[in-house]
Amino acid sequence: MIITIARQCGCQGDEIGQKLAEEYGLSFYNKEHIVRLAKEKGIYEKFPYFFSEIPVNALMHTISDDEGNILLSEAKKALYPLIGDENCVIIGRCANYAFADRKDKISVFLSGDREARIKHIAEKHNIAERKAKVVVDETDSRRREFHKYTSNQEWGNAAYYDLCIDETKAGVDGVIKIIKDYIEAANNLSLIHI
Repeated sequence: MIITIARQCGCQGDEIGQKLAEEYGLSFYNKEHIVRLAKEKGIYEKFPYFFSEIPVNALMHTISDDEGNILLSEAKKALYPLIGDENCVIIGRCANYAFADRKDKISVFLSGDREARIKHIAEKHNIAERKAKVVVDETDSRRREFHKYTSNQEWGNAAYYDLCIDETKAGVDGVIKIIKDYIEAANNLSLIHI
């Protein structure tokens, strides 16, 4: 089973992912783990835009269909040599797109009230809320653009995820319970196997 978690900034995706990985005995990968693994395996240099999460300039994207096709395949080409068919939890990295063919994939998108997310980031990083607002807005914008140019999907669109959950309403434990209940229901329907 692979659980992919995309998230708006401040939705505690790493904490949720780590707890799910522990619960199911799965490996856990966030950006730092993926970048380190890519460098160890010599793949990082082949996909610098993907691993650094820098989207191609919008003008370049519209001018060059070939470049777009390369980017649309980068998520799969970059992540499969690192993860393959391993059972894991992976945060971000367009993993819902990269592993779309896996029948045992559970894809989650975490969103939440902007003010609550700003407050969380301010507390987490011990910064002023004004600075946290900039961090949240810029991070969300970067993730949205990166996902669009890497997958040609709208980031956060429910059509591309199994579950979309408001983390600021459900909380970390509530989100985990919702995901676990979904996995149990899917198992009962024989959609996935743990």
